[in-house]
Amino acid sequence: MNIHEQKKTCKIIDEFALYLMRKGQKKVNVDINLDNENETIIKVKTTNLQPEVIDKLMTYINQERELEIEEYGWELMGESDVSNELELVGLLIDRLDIEFEGENCILILRRKH
Repeated sequence: MNIHEQKKTCKIIDEFALYLMRKGQKKVNVDINLDNENETIIKVKTTNLQPEVIDKLMTYINQERELEIEEYGWELMGESDVSNELELVGLLIDRLDIEFEGENCILILRRKH
């Protein structure tokens, strides 16, 4: 994985974790799997995630990945205090899956290289 891919992964994690903290999450665990050459998998585990937060994530994150915007837009992430940052995360990943284990919510972000 090249340095730009690593930076994009870090920006995705930063924006996603910041969003969850702003929504009141007190415990956020992040697991990054870089073992697969073709895909990066980011698992974010949190507790008691509110349904309205899940709905917003599904709306903003599960959209079509746009490679044209990705090439330039990812570098601007984190530069402002705008809610559109979550939409930029959606443009950088291919899929968001959500799993529940008791009170735990596991958000799985997948990004193909």
